[in-house]
Amino acid sequence: MITEDEITEIFCVADGFCKFFDAMTAKYTLKPIGKRKYHRNSTMSKAEVMLIMILFHTSGYRCFKHFYLEKVHKVFKGIAQRGKSSMGWFFAFKLHLIYNEKGELLNFMITPGDIDDRKPLEYKAFVEFIHGKLLVDKRYISKNLFQRHFVGGIQLINLNSG
Repeated sequence: MITEDEITEIFCVADGFCKFFDAMTAKYTLKPIGKRKYHRNSTMSKAEVMLIMILFHTSGYRCFKHFYLEKVHKVFKGIAQRGKSSMGWFFAFKLHLIYNEKGELLNFMITPGDIDDRKPLEYKAFVEFIHGKLLVDKRYISKNLFQRHFVGGIQLINLNSG
């Protein structure tokens, strides 16, 4: 967190730079003679604009929507959780499904977003009616989980292996 003194220091450095830059620009810029000035002077100084930009880039918040989004969710308060996927952060549930070879739904489980994807396979009630081969995503397979289910009559097979 940037303190108020550091903000003042950044502003002073930016203001000094702007004064020097304006002096150099005025000294070396060719000005058209007889041309009218078409834009109003800004109500904020260049140093103030620079300070806001510097503070924004050092804040770590690239999108203000994501900063406030977590506090907006009220429907599933206390139930849904914040999780992270390869696409980024999300606030929701995860749906785990087990289908047979005909596409019929055998079982399902809904977990909060912060629960590991392999966790439902550890619950006996989720896989109690499953026998034979269970095709799963690569990240579902761990050595311990594979051995435990293999002894129970379920063989975990990597869905991505070809």
